[in-house]
Amino acid sequence: MALWPACLGPGIVLAHDGSPRLELNVDRINPGGTLEVRGVNLASDETINLTLIGSESRFPLGAAMSDAHGDFIQAVALPADLAEGVYTVRASLVGQPAAEVALTIFGAAVTGDEEGGHRDEDEPLLAPLPISPRVVSTPPQRTAAPVEPPAPPPQAGAWWPLAFGAAVAATLGLAVLVRRKTMSAR
Repeated sequence: MALWPACLGPGIVLAHDGSPRLELNVDRINPGGTLEVRGVNLASDETINLTLIGSESRFPLGAAMSDAHGDFIQAVALPADLAEGVYTVRASLVGQPAAEVALTIFGAAVTGDEEGGHRDEDEPLLAPLPISPRVVSTPPQRTAAPVEPPAPPPQAGAWWPLAFGAAVAATLGLAVLVRRKTMSAR
């Protein structure tokens, strides 16, 4: 039994690693909409400045405080007067870019009345449902960002410690039965 822990094999180790990146809850959004920005693996316990950068303009989106892992989640309101086009959401630390991700602005501006109001049955939706986000890191690289962390891989050899334990228990049980029989035969 002293060797039992050694027979269990390696355990599953989940780590928080990878390059710094930003993830958005949507790829496309209307001007004036609310955007959720998630920073991953940026500097630990630092103020992260968020900026929306267009071809000819910059819009500060505020700041977020990262946790001990360098992560944060921040909801930001986009300016209502944005022109349609592709923008970059950038996270920076003391003036140095840490990560960026592309965002497409399209459609009519969302006003305060429309965000909190109710639509009639015959009114169309103002924006499409969110699409799985694409991530761009510095240097710019497009990859699909997971919505949730992947499930840990099943351990192919996880059955053998149970089989070994069952064999040991059966052997001990058999030894006890044989010993009782030999004791009662005397």
